[in-house]
Parts: sequence; structure tokens; C-alpha cells
Amino acid sequence: MNKVLVLCYDFSPTGGTGILRTLKFCKYLPQNQWIPVIIHAKNRNILKFLSNSPDIMFNCRRYSSLRSKLFEYIGILSDRYLKSYRYIFLPDIHIYTIIPTFLKVLNISRREQIDLLYCSCSPYSFAISGVLTKKIINKPLVVDLRDAWTLNPYEYYPTILHRKFDEMLERFVFNNCDSIIMVADVIENKYINKYGETVSNKIHTIPNGFDSSDLQLIEPENDKFIITYTGSFYGIRKPDSFLKGLKRFVESNKPNDIEIHFYGNSSRLVEELVNKYNLSRYVFSHPFIKNKEVYLILAKSHLLLFIEPSSATPTKLFEYLSSDRPILAIIPEGEASKLIRKYSIYSCTTPESEDRIAFFIEKYYNSWKNGLFKIHSTRTEFMSEFNRENLTKRLSNIFDHLCNQ
Repeated sequence: MNKVLVLCYDFSPTGGTGILRTLKFCKYLPQNQWIPVIIHAKNRNILKFLSNSPDIMFNCRRYSSLRSKLFEYIGILSDRYLKSYRYIFLPDIHIYTIIPTFLKVLNISRREQIDLLYCSCSPYSFAISGVLTKKIINKPLVVDLRDAWTLNPYEYYPTILHRKFDEMLERFVFNNCDSIIMVADVIENKYINKYGETVSNKIHTIPNGFDSSDLQLIEPENDKFIITYTGSFYGIRKPDSFLKGLKRFVESNKPNDIEIHFYGNSSRLVEELVNKYNLSRYVFSHPFIKNKEVYLILAKSHLLLFIEPSSATPTKLFEYLSSDRPILAIIPEGEASKLIRKYSIYSCTTPESEDRIAFFIEKYYNSWKNGLFKIHSTRTEFMSEFNRENLTKRLSNIFDHLCNQ
């Protein structure tokens, strides 16, 4: 079997949904004759998660105590000053790890006789460490961008010079890696338009997905109509429009058997808005939950709320689609809306359409109230195309191709 060195920031089931992509790849890579050797920055207990994969070797390292001290300092700053770190730290706040990470990766790559390097980004500083290692050991490098780098609509640059410098780093990585993985066709097309032939022959799309072994096939209870949202709010991703629509629905219908549950790291924001719109009787906020628990929560719900101001297709979307529940999507036209329309019972609207949000809530609520709620059966095509096991097979095919050149 070949060995792939996996470099990522976090590697834990208690991490965010973005971490699941790397976790699931590593879970299924041994089935495709690849043993992952994992290096990550956060030293958490990961043995339990992959206890069924005895062939996986773990090389877990905490890069520097500087990280925790730096974040402790930044954490006390107000939002006004938080953006100022972008004046100094490019491509990201982990720039100080580039050389220490490079040295550790180089050492472990030689010791374990690695056949290929795989870097999961962000942070993008890790990709630079990967390029430096590739130049020394002369092994293929695959860079997996879970989010767009310089084309990320959420990215903030203090000046045009900062953007140009970050684009220079991005171009350096793209020019020197052997394969670039994107999570959506729309992101791939944007990068091809930006860099042309530099990336067109090495760029691939492997979307996010779901793990069929995590699915919970249970019926929701019928004493309450449950609407569920999983994930955090930040930047321009906010629940304001939904809560305004919910308020209109509540004022018109005066229901006593509906609950809305938010699961994520945005309790303060949700509670402030709930109090503002006087919805505390209906809306409940919960902390972040583990992936296994997510599927159970979704299975107990009647309607899933999906809010995404961009056309991104996060892991959460595939968890929703695999749950066979109707989706109320507050999104613009794009990749996500296409997937929802193709694979789900859905209602899509834009954030400005508060009346339509209220209408859709009432539509699904009345359907449930009148005993017409039915679980939608996800198409076989979706279950096959977006299963983590099959997605990992596509990744291993890229690995095989690079090593056999």
C-alpha cells in the first residue's frame, strides 16, 4: 500500500463541518490502498473515531505554543481591531507555522517514506509548507481547497497591495502543486478563468458529501412541528430574514405547536434577534453538536432551514439532502440552489422575500397539521454520487494517477 501524508489544521470529530471532509477521506482511503499519515495542529483524541481502521498511522503534532498565545491576544480585541491582523498576516494568521510545519513534514515524510503529499486548506499557509516539502522530497502534492482562496467572497483585504500579495502566494502554490481539488464546479470555473492553462490541466472538483453509515432512519415525532438549522452565523450569513418571516407567520397563525431549533456557535446572535422579534416562545438555541448527533437531529425534524448568502455548497447541504427532509432554502441562484432543486422537496427564496418565507413556513406547517407530511425518498443517483466512500475513490484515483506518471 502507498502512503499519503495528510496535512490539516484540525482532525477531530468535534471539529466543524469543514473538518469532516478530511476525516472521511482518511476513513475510506485504506479501502483504496492508501494509508494516511496525519499531521495536524490541534492535539485531540482521534483514535476512537478511526478505531476500525487499524492500518492508519497517526503523527499528530502541535506546532507551537505561539498559536494559543496569539489567539488569546487577538480574542480580547474588539471587532473593530480584529481585521487589522490582515495588515500583517498573509495568507492567514498561521503564517508563522510555515517553516516549523515544513521542517516537521519533511522529517516525517522521510521517516515514513511517503509517496504523496495531501494538504487540506484552509489555512493556506499549510499549502506553502507543502510546496516547500515537495521541492525537497520530489513527491506529488495535492492541495484540497475546502473554500476558495483569493476568490472567497468573505475574504477581507485592507488594501489592493495585500490582495496582490495573497494572489502571488496563491499562484506560487498553484504553479508548484500537482493537483488542485475544488469542492464545486463554479469555483473550479472561476479559477480556470483567472489562471487559464496554469491550472486547467491539474484542477478537479470533488464535492462535499455525506457518510451513509451516519444516517439515522427514524420518523419525527408529531406533537410539535420542528424546524432545524445546523451551523454557525458569521459575516453576511445571518438569520434575520428567516426570523422576520417567522414573526409574520406567528402573528397570522398564532400556533402553539411549532419549534425552531438552531444548533451552532452563534447562540448570542440568535438570542438577541429572538428577543428583538419577540419569538422566545418558539425559537431555541443550542451549542455546536457532533456529526453523529447532527443526523439524529435532522431525522427528528420536519423542515430544514438552509441559509447561505453565496453559492457555496457546504457539508451541511449534503447532510440535509441525505436526510430526506424538505428544505427551506434562503439562498441566491447558484450551485446550491441547483442541487436542492434536483435532489430535494424544497422551497427556495432570497433573503429579501420575508413574505415568501412566511408563506413557505405556513405551507409546510399546514401540510404537517393536516397529516400530509411525508418523508421524501432521496434519489439513488444522489446517494451514489455524493457518498463519502465514492468521493474518496475519486480522490484515490487522482493519487494513483500522479504516482504512476
